[in-house]
Amino acid sequence: MVRRRGVGSMGCLLWLVVIAACVYFGGSYANAYFDYYRYKDAMKQEAKFSLQHSDVQIQSRLRNFADSLGLPASASRVRVRRGKSRVVISGSYVQSIPVPLIGVRKVRFNPKAEAAF
Repeated sequence: MVRRRGVGSMGCLLWLVVIAACVYFGGSYANAYFDYYRYKDAMKQEAKFSLQHSDVQIQSRLRNFADSLGLPASASRVRVRRGKSRVVISGSYVQSIPVPLIGVRKVRFNPKAEAAF
């Protein structure tokens, strides 16, 4: 006679439910943060090559990129500040994130990039 431990399959099912809930509720947040990091990376690239572009060109390129990501209109308002040896590109926007069963949450993002030259 083989003795088995009293482990049932409910433990595995519980973890699968927890993971599915995290994906279900966190998916909207993940998309918003992924877009934020992509936008911030575009700012870093513009700061890196800022000697080759004017402030107006940088703002225009970032505005187009924000539109392509589907970010709010306030994301396209970018400030470019140049110093003697560096450039700082910054912005701010609030994105509404729909969360199932909870409603809409507003999250403020403040992307910023700087580079020395």
